[in-house]
Amino acid sequence: HLEVNVASAPLSDHVKHSSTNKNNAHASLPFPTLATVSSCQPNFDVHDVQFTGSAKIIGLFGKTISKKLTAVLNQHVCSLIKENGEKAIDEALHAAGEYLGGLILHPSEEDASSSARPT
Repeated sequence: HLEVNVASAPLSDHVKHSSTNKNNAHASLPFPTLATVSSCQPNFDVHDVQFTGSAKIIGLFGKTISKKLTAVLNQHVCSLIKENGEKAIDEALHAAGEYLGGLILHPSEEDASSSARPT
């Protein structure tokens, strides 16, 4: 089980030159900015470890090795997820915020001129 909390900030915070958009109603919309792993409860179960060749003798200790591997995986996986996963999610949120903020807060000149024309 993995639980991730996500903090947000106004969309304008994601976009360069957002000061020109203070009058844009969408500028204050909340957008995800920061992910934090708040809960991680792994449930890995390593079983049936097998060895071949000259390592077959080690197979006699297969159950003991499986238990140790299970314990090590469950102990270390959350720290790795927290360390690497939060950074990856934050980078993706930042990129998405810049992209969407650019689309919403800085419409292209073509879009702006076509919406300004009476129909």
